[in-house]
Amino acid sequence: MMTGIEQGARSGAAKVSEAVRSGDVRGLAAAMGYEVVGVEVRGAALGAWGLWEGDLAGMEAMEVVGSGEGYRLMCLRGGSWERARAVMVKVAARCEGVALVWWWVCEERWVAAMVDGQGDRRFVRRLELEVEALDEVGLSQWWALGPSEVVEGDVAGMGEAMRRHVREVLDQEGVTRAFFASFSKVLARLVATMQGGPEDAKLRHEVALGTLLRVVFLYFLQARGALDGDRRYVVRRLREGGEGSFYKRVLRPLFFGALNCPVAERGQEARGLGRLPFLNGGLFEATALERRFEGLDWPDAVWGEVVEGVFERHRFVAQWSSQGDLSPAVDPEMLGKVFEGLMYGGSRRASGSFYTPREVVRRMVLEGLGGYLEDEVGLGREAARRALEGDVRGLGARERAGLRGALWRVRVLDPAVGTGAFLLEVLGVLRRVDGALDEAAGVVRTAGERYERMRRLIHEHLYGVDVQPTAVRLCELRLWLAMLTALEALPAEAMPALPNLTHRLCAGNSLLEPLDLARYRVRGEVRAWGEMGEVSREGLERLAQLEEAYTAAHGEEKRALKVAMEEAQRGVQREVLEGRRVQIEQELVRWEEVASATDLFGEEVGLDAGQRAVRERLEREHQAVAQALRDLQEGRREGLAFAYGESFGGVMGRGGFDLVVTNPPWVRATRQDRVVKGMYRARYRVGEPGLWAGAKEAGVEATFGAQVDLAAMFVERSLELLRPGGRVVALLPAKVLRSLNGAGLRRLLAEHEVEAIEDRSEAAEAMFEATTYPAVVRVKKVARSAAPKVSAGVEVAVWRGDEVRRFSREVGELGVWGQAAGEPWVLVDDPVLALFRRMQSVSVALGGSGLWEVRRGVMTGNNAAFLLDERATPRGGSETWAPYLRQAVGGRAIGEGEVKGGRTIIWPVDEEGRVMQRLPASLEAHFEGHRRALETRSDYREGQPLWQLYRLHEDVTGPKVMWSDLGQQLDAVASAGDEVPLNTVYYAGVRSEGEARALAAYLNSEAVRTVAYALGERARGEWRRHFAWVVRLLPVPLAFVEAVRAGEGLERWEEVGAFEEAFGLSGADVSVLRGYRCGEACAVVREVA
Repeated sequence: MMTGIEQGARSGAAKVSEAVRSGDVRGLAAAMGYEVVGVEVRGAALGAWGLWEGDLAGMEAMEVVGSGEGYRLMCLRGGSWERARAVMVKVAARCEGVALVWWWVCEERWVAAMVDGQGDRRFVRRLELEVEALDEVGLSQWWALGPSEVVEGDVAGMGEAMRRHVREVLDQEGVTRAFFASFSKVLARLVATMQGGPEDAKLRHEVALGTLLRVVFLYFLQARGALDGDRRYVVRRLREGGEGSFYKRVLRPLFFGALNCPVAERGQEARGLGRLPFLNGGLFEATALERRFEGLDWPDAVWGEVVEGVFERHRFVAQWSSQGDLSPAVDPEMLGKVFEGLMYGGSRRASGSFYTPREVVRRMVLEGLGGYLEDEVGLGREAARRALEGDVRGLGARERAGLRGALWRVRVLDPAVGTGAFLLEVLGVLRRVDGALDEAAGVVRTAGERYERMRRLIHEHLYGVDVQPTAVRLCELRLWLAMLTALEALPAEAMPALPNLTHRLCAGNSLLEPLDLARYRVRGEVRAWGEMGEVSREGLERLAQLEEAYTAAHGEEKRALKVAMEEAQRGVQREVLEGRRVQIEQELVRWEEVASATDLFGEEVGLDAGQRAVRERLEREHQAVAQALRDLQEGRREGLAFAYGESFGGVMGRGGFDLVVTNPPWVRATRQDRVVKGMYRARYRVGEPGLWAGAKEAGVEATFGAQVDLAAMFVERSLELLRPGGRVVALLPAKVLRSLNGAGLRRLLAEHEVEAIEDRSEAAEAMFEATTYPAVVRVKKVARSAAPKVSAGVEVAVWRGDEVRRFSREVGELGVWGQAAGEPWVLVDDPVLALFRRMQSVSVALGGSGLWEVRRGVMTGNNAAFLLDERATPRGGSETWAPYLRQAVGGRAIGEGEVKGGRTIIWPVDEEGRVMQRLPASLEAHFEGHRRALETRSDYREGQPLWQLYRLHEDVTGPKVMWSDLGQQLDAVASAGDEVPLNTVYYAGVRSEGEARALAAYLNSEAVRTVAYALGERARGEWRRHFAWVVRLLPVPLAFVEAVRAGEGLERWEEVGAFEEAFGLSGADVSVLRGYRCGEACAVVREVA
C-alpha cells in the first residue's frame, strides 16, 4: 500500500507528464506552487539580466514564468542546449542574489536547471526529460522542484531555501551514493547465489561483476532505444517469464548470441530477442571462465532484486557533459566514481588508489595538452588554453592547420589508468577541438563520420595500463559508453560496432618490463627503452596496420588478427633486444681491447676496479638480453611485468609518448608487495640510497633505508616512457616535495624541466574523501644529450584554505637551503624565502653545528607494562618502587613552553643509561604479569631482561630540550633532566640547564618556528610533524653556536627577540614571517579562488 507521500509524488509525476506532452509551461508552474508571472524578456529589458539580443540567437523566447521572495522561475524556449546553458551562466553571474530555477523547453526535451559553483568553477545542475521517453523517476524528480515541496524555517529567506532545495533534488552525489550502495549489495547477492560457477570467491566475484557490468551497458543502450526500440526492454523481458531462467532465456543469448554477433549470423534464439545492434566482442564476449562454466546461472528472484530493486529505480542518461555539469541520474561520469568505489573502497590503504575529482582531471589534462600545443604549434599559453576549450576563432589558417595536425599526432598514456578518468577527459578535449576546427572551416560531418573520427581518436591517441584487470575492463566500458553518447539515435541494425580496445588498454605492471625481471635475476644495469636499440620502420608500419584492422574486426578475422598482431609486437621487441645485444657485444670488444693493451714496456695494462665493474655489468646485461630473447622465442611471458615496447611498439619505436597524465597509486614502502619490492629498489633511481650533497654534514641521514613511495617510481617510469620534450602531469602525495624519502625523486626531477608545482595539501576543499595531502607536478623531459636550457622558472601554486599563492621559482631555489638537488622543498612566497636566505647567511644547520644530537624519545613497546596512572598503587609499597619511577613526557604533555601533566614510568635504567639486569621482586613480578605482551614486541631480544627498553641513550635523563613530534607549531621545553621523553617526543641533550633554556628559546623563536612550519610534513588541521631531520635542517646563528661552545653569556639568548636580532631581522620582517605561518595578512600577492 502506498503512503500519502508516495501517492502525492505519483500524482505529481502524472501532472508533469501531461504538461510536457502538451507543452503547458505556465500550467505546470502553477501546479507546482509557483506564483505565475508570465513576462517575456526582450529588447532593452535584456540588459537588466546581463544579456543582449545576440545571446538569444536561435532561441524563440526567454520568459519569467514564476516569481517568489528571493527566487525566480525562468524559461528558455527553442535553440540548442549549449546556447541555453551559456545564457543561464551569464544571467547567474549578473543576478547572484536571486535563486534562479531554469526550464529549457524544446520539441524533443525539457531540462530543469540551476547554475551552481565551487570556488572559481561554474557548472549547471540539471534534470532532463525526453518528451517521447518520459520515465517515472525523472517525472517525480521534476515535480519535487516546485516551491510547494520546500521545507522552510531552517534557513534565512525563501530564496536561500529554494536554492538549497533545488540543489538537493538535483544532487548527483546523493544519487551516486545510493546507486553505489545498491549496486554493491546486488553484486554481493550475485556472488552468493551463483549456480554452476567457480567455487573460488575471487573468481565468483569476477564473473558476477562482469555480468552486472553488461546489464549496466544494456540500460544505457535501452535509454537510446537501441534494444528493439524499447526503452524498458530489460524489465519487460524479465516480467514476461517463460521456460528456463531469465539468465539462460534472455541474458546469455543476448550477450553472447546477439550483441556480439552480426545480424546475418545470429541463431534463431538470438533473433527471437528482437531488433538488436551488433556491438562486437569485448564486453559481450564470453570470458574463459564463462566458457569453462557453461552451466552458470542465477535464480530469477535474484534478477528481480537486481532489475526491479536497483536499475529500475534509477535514471540512466547516456550523455557526457564536457563542462562538468551534474544530473541526478546515472551517467558515464558517475559510473567512474561507482567503479572506483567497487575496486578500491575496502582497500584504499593497501592499493593507494583514490578517485580523482573531475575538475582536477580536467585541469591536469588541459595543462599537459596546453604545453604540448605551445611546443608543437607555437601557440601562446592563452591561445592554447582557448583552443583546448574549443575557441579557435582567434587563430589564423596556418595555426588552425598546425593545431589539427598536432592533435592528430599526440599520443597520451596513463600508466595507472584505473577506470580511465584521464583518458576520457583527453578524448573529450580532442573531440571538442576537432569539432571547433571543423566549424571554423565550415566542415559539416555526418553522425557516422563523427563516430568514426571518435573511434580513430581512441585508437590512435589513448593508451592505458593498470595492474588490475578489472580496472582495465571498466575503463573499456567507460570508453564504449562515451562512444555510445556520440551516436545519434539510430535503428539497431544501423548502429556501428564498438571497437576492440584490448590492444590499447592493457593489464600489466607498468613499473616492470619482462627484461627488468631478467636483469634482476643477474643484478645487471637497468636502461630505459630509448637506450635499448633501433626498430625498423617496416616493423612499426606493419604493426600499425594490424592494430588498425584489429580495432574493427570480429569473429574469426578478429582472432586471426590478434595472433598476427601479437607476433608483430614480438617482432618489434625482438628487434630492440637484438639491437641492444649487438651494442653490448661491440662495447665488450672495446673493453677487451683496453684490457689487453700494453704499455711502453710491452706489459698488459689491464683494467682498474671501476672499469672491471663496468665490464661485469655489461656481461650480466648480455646474459639478461640473451635470456629475454629465448623467452620471447619460446613464448614465455612474465605476468608480473608489462612490455611497453612489445605492446605499444608503434609509439615506443618513434621515441615514446607525448604526454603522460596520471594519478598513480600512493603506496609507502612498508605496504608494497614484498614480491616486487626488491625489484623496484633495484630498478628505480628514486629508490637508491643517499639523500643530497651536504645532507650528512647537516646530520641528516636516511635511517630506515629506501622508503620511497610507489608514486615516485611511477614518475620515473613515466619520464622513461616519454619522448624527449614530452610531459608528465602527475597527482602525487605532497610529502614527496619535502620528505627524506622523496629526495631521490627531487634529484631526478632536477635533471629535467620542472614546469609547475601545485601544492593542495592545505586547500580548504578536500580533493579526496580520505585524509590525503595531494600535489600536482608537471615536468618536461630533457634528453640526457640535450644542451642545458635556460629555465623560465617553476610555476608554483600553494593553497592555504580557499586562497592560492602563486609565484615563480628556479628549481635550484626550491630546496630549503638552496644548495643541492634533492633537498626538501620549501614552497614559500618570495618575501618569506628572502628572509629565510638572510637567516641562513649568518647560520649553520643545527645538525651540522656539532653541538646537539637530535633523537627520538624512549620506546617501551608496551605502555601498559611501563606507564602508571596517577591513581595506580605500586605493588610491594611505594618506598620499594620509588627509586625506579620517573616522570614520562609524551607529545600531548608539551605546550606553551612547559610540560603539562604527564604520567609515571617505571625506569629500570642505571645512571649510565643501561637496562638493569635485576629489579626488586615486586617489580619483577609486575613485569612477569605482562610477559606475553612484552615478549611479542617487535624489538624484543631473548636473553635480555623482560623489562628491556628501546632507543636508550646516555643523554636521555640529563639536561635536554624536548618538543612534540606533532603540533600546530614547534613548541620546545627545557628540562633539567628528570623527565623521560617518550616515543612521541624528540629531544636534544645539552650540557647545562642554562643551555637548555637558551636552546628552547631558539626553537620557540618566531623565525625558527616559521622555517619549521614551512619544512615540516603536513598533518591534519594545518599541523606539522617536527621530525629529527626537520630540526637538524633549521638555521642556527653562528653567534649562538659560538656562545654555546664558550659556555658564556647564554642568559641573553633567553631574551625575547634575541635570535631575530642575530638573524638580522627587523620587526617588519618578523611580521612577514608570522603572517605566513599564521595565515594573516602580509606583504604577498594573494589570489582568492
